[in-house]
Amino acid sequence: TEVTAAIVRAATACQEVEIAWDVMCVVLQRAQELQAGEAAWVPRWDTFSTLMSACRRRRELDLLLRAFKASLPYRGFSKVVLLNILLAGLCDHNRHMDVAAYYLETAQVKWGVRPNEVSWNTLLGAAARGGQHRLFEDMERQMREQGVKGDVTTRNIQLQHLLAVRPGLGLQLFEKMKMQQEEGLREGRREVGGEDVMDLRTMNSMAGHLARTRGFDEAQAMVEEVRRRGLGITPRAVTHNILLDALLKMGRVDEALEYFYGIAGNGLGAADVDGSDRRNGTRHN
Repeated sequence: TEVTAAIVRAATACQEVEIAWDVMCVVLQRAQELQAGEAAWVPRWDTFSTLMSACRRRRELDLLLRAFKASLPYRGFSKVVLLNILLAGLCDHNRHMDVAAYYLETAQVKWGVRPNEVSWNTLLGAAARGGQHRLFEDMERQMREQGVKGDVTTRNIQLQHLLAVRPGLGLQLFEKMKMQQEEGLREGRREVGGEDVMDLRTMNSMAGHLARTRGFDEAQAMVEEVRRRGLGITPRAVTHNILLDALLKMGRVDEALEYFYGIAGNGLGAADVDGSDRRNGTRHN
């Protein structure tokens, strides 16, 4: 297994996914001939993960699916992680969402792989971005039927979806999220699964919606309210970019400059007002 893993890593690093798959096929065939009696011939799950991730990057969806199916007979694998790579590959660029939904269901019914929040969020996010409202609502229904509450990412996706298709309901959901966050902080707990109910992405989504539909003043008022209520969320670069963009689009250039110099004076440098979070190397959407 160590040799197989090394060869697959090297091949995928060189973007030779076909070679990596051929190697896996030889090893899998040998393992089947030995009826899995020789553990040394059974690839590790992270070898499958490496191969599948490379297939996703190269958009080799046929090999991605074949690699996932090849992993199913082996016990002890983190099958849900491999399922999530498959779903992400199918949903990349909001394509093949119906196929991804089919394999999400098939993984549960036929292969006994139980999806987690990441699985559902992948489908929900792709459906929301792609304007597939019926698929989005079907995924939500399935989650409710299975008792999956979701996490903060789930609620952010739901908020973005509602703001796009039913803004009034989106505003109601945002108010509910603020109240739940406030209650959780006050009582020293988190509302769902030990996590925050809302986060910086929630603020940015709401700020973007208000900036587009109602202008800078209401977007800034919302940001200040969240900060004033002590909900544990601090505006960052993306938030400030949204507000600056709203001012500029309204022709309020002098106010935009004043706002820019104000945030720069509070420790956010000009180089940081570009959408990146330099402290943790991530980019907030």
